[in-house]
This record gives sequence, C-alpha cells and structure tokens, in this order.
Amino acid sequence: MQIVPFPSHYQLICNNFDFSSFSLISCNAIDAELYKHHFEFAADLANYVNDAQIEAIKDGMTYGVVPKTYKAHLEMIPKLKENEKLQILNWLKEAREFAIDASDSKSKHAWFGKYKGRINNWLTARGYDLKSERDGWNQRIEAAKKQK
Repeated sequence: MQIVPFPSHYQLICNNFDFSSFSLISCNAIDAELYKHHFEFAADLANYVNDAQIEAIKDGMTYGVVPKTYKAHLEMIPKLKENEKLQILNWLKEAREFAIDASDSKSKHAWFGKYKGRINNWLTARGYDLKSERDGWNQRIEAAKKQK
C-alpha cells in the first residue's frame, strides 16, 4: 500500500482529529466531497444573488480579510503597478476559497497567513523594501491622525 501524505489543507481543517485512525480512502472521499460542495455552494448562491453579493457573502464567511488586506497593501505601497495589484487580489481571493472550507477562525486565518507570506516574498523579489514601505505607511497614518 502506498502512503500518501494527508493534504495540509485538511490538516488545518481537522486539527483535533485522530489521524492514526484515518485511512487513505476516507481522505480521498473527504477531499472529493468537500471539493464538490465548495463549488456547489457558490453555484447555488448564484440562483438567488448577484456576483457582488456572492463576493460579500464569501468575505463575510472569512471575516472580511480580503478587502481589508487588499486595502492595506494598496495604502502601504501606493506605487504598486496595476498587474501587481491584480496579483495580490487574486492570491487573497485564492486564500479565501481555502479559508471558506476551514472549520474555525484559526484555520481560516492560517490560510490567509500563508498567502500573505507568499505576497510579501513576491513583492520583495520584485524589489520592494517592505520594511521601509511599512514604516512610510505608519508615518502617513500618524500624520493623518495629527491632522484630525
């Protein structure tokens, strides 16, 4: 019998599960069932609400992390190019799709943490100095507070 590692996504979902009694067959069945229902959910919603409302529902299910994090990136690095903004948004939405399936807040935030790390690494590789960008952002926030 070939041993196949348990996908990390489901390790996050089932963090209190006894893995010693878990079989490969049930793992594949859970993967397939969750995958099927994940897309059924959005398709069923589309019968009742429009695309913008589906986005709002997904954001609600994940504590609004996508719009908050995206806004923070745009404010932190105002000189982002359009293609960079799009890539950041796409990665955050990808994280949200995994987070929707997560069973608790900690697991949901773990997905976003993984993708925020990916975004930060990518931005650094593109030449952004995130420490100085963050420092500049904090200075702009403090200056705005003083003006009020």
